[in-house]
Amino acid sequence: MTKKAFSLFILILTLLLLTSCAYNNYSIAGAEYDESPYGNLESIPNKLHFNIYADKIYNNQPIGSSGKVIALEYIGGIYFTEEGMLTVTVLDAAFDHYESAVAINEMVERGIIIRSVEFTYQQLMATIDALNEIFENVHDAGSRSWGLGTIENRVIVWLYPYTSEQKAIFKNLLFEHLINCSMVTFRPAVTQEMSEERAAFITSAAQSLNNQIVLTGEIELSPTDIVFSLENLTDFYFYYGSFWDMAYYLNGQWLPLPHLPGAGGGSWTLELRVLQGGATRQYRKSWDWRFGDLPAGRYMFIRPGWFGDWSPNQDYIYVLVEFFIEES
Repeated sequence: MTKKAFSLFILILTLLLLTSCAYNNYSIAGAEYDESPYGNLESIPNKLHFNIYADKIYNNQPIGSSGKVIALEYIGGIYFTEEGMLTVTVLDAAFDHYESAVAINEMVERGIIIRSVEFTYQQLMATIDALNEIFENVHDAGSRSWGLGTIENRVIVWLYPYTSEQKAIFKNLLFEHLINCSMVTFRPAVTQEMSEERAAFITSAAQSLNNQIVLTGEIELSPTDIVFSLENLTDFYFYYGSFWDMAYYLNGQWLPLPHLPGAGGGSWTLELRVLQGGATRQYRKSWDWRFGDLPAGRYMFIRPGWFGDWSPNQDYIYVLVEFFIEES
C-alpha cells in the first residue's frame, strides 16, 4: 500500500469514528444524556451556559443549595434541544416526591426545561436488554438495530421492511416475550432515498466496463454461497472495502436483489483491502444471511474498488461476477 493511500485510510477511519460519536448516549447514574452536535449556531451560548448543570445532573449531583436530587426511579433522560436548552424528563410521580420536587424547582429556577414522560431510563434499558437476549428472534422479525431514544422516551427499533405487516410481526414477538409494546417505536432501517441510491449503484455497476480486474477460473456455487477468483491484470494496487451487493436480471435490466427482513443494507466493517498488480485471489461470499435462498435465475455479484489514491470524485472500478442458478 502506498504511503498516500495508507494516510487516506487513516483519515477516513478518523472521520468515521468521529461520526459514530456524533450522538453521545451516556449511561449515567440511571439517566440518559443525549447531546447532538448539529444544533444551530444560536444554540452554542445556551449549551455553554447549561453545560455545568448538565454535567452535575449527569452525575446525579445537586445543582442547588438544598442538596436535593431527583430520585433515579423518576428520571427519564437528559438532552439538549436544537436551541441548546437543557431538558430533563421525569415521571409525573417525581412532582409528588418531596426531594425530587425540590430539585425540580431548583432546575426550573435556572431555566432548565422539565418534561413529563411515561417511562424511566431503567425501564427502557430493561427493554433493550430483553431485546438483546432474543437477538435472533428480533432479527427474524425484521430488525438488526435498536437503541434508546431519549427525546422520544421510547426504545427505537429500526425495521426492514418498514410496513404495517412487519410492524405487526414485531409487535407479536414483543407480546410473546412479555415486552411492553408501548415502550417501542419504529423507524425505517432503509429509507426511500437509500433504496434509490442502491438502485442507482446497481445500474451504474451493470453499465460499467472493466477489463482490468477480471474473473479467472471456474465459479463454484452452493445453495448459500459463491466461490470465484479474480485477477488484477494491471501493475497497480486495486483497493476495495468489505462492502458488496447483488443484483438479479429481469426484463432486460439489472435490479437490486431484495433483502431479507432485518438484513437491510448489511453490516460492514471498516476495512481497506488490496489486490496487488498481477495477483490472483480466491473469494467466497455467502448470501443467505442477506438474501435467503435464491430461486432459479440470473444473478450478479458486485464489488466497487479503485486504483491509486482515493478521492471524493473517484471513478470506481466495479468487479462484476455474473452467474446462473438452475432449477433443482
